[in-house]
Amino acid sequence: MSCIRFSGSPTEESWPGVTQLPDFKSNLAKFPAKGLATVVPGLEPAGIDLLSKMLHLEPFGRIKARRALDHDYFKDLEF
Repeated sequence: MSCIRFSGSPTEESWPGVTQLPDFKSNLAKFPAKGLATVVPGLEPAGIDLLSKMLHLEPFGRIKARRALDHDYFKDLEF
């Protein structure tokens, strides 16, 4: 539930097919999207971008682990 509080309640526009999921509840409180910068104010823009891609509500829209490791946020790290 906490991801929904900053990403906003899922809709058919943000997550096609969400209303057809067996456990979808249309009568729950609706939350507007907040920017991640308000939730993690000290995080640099590249970190905000990576975090938003990792926390994307629609599972198939989330960044994959390999792409996450190649993200600009990690460009100065060696591993």
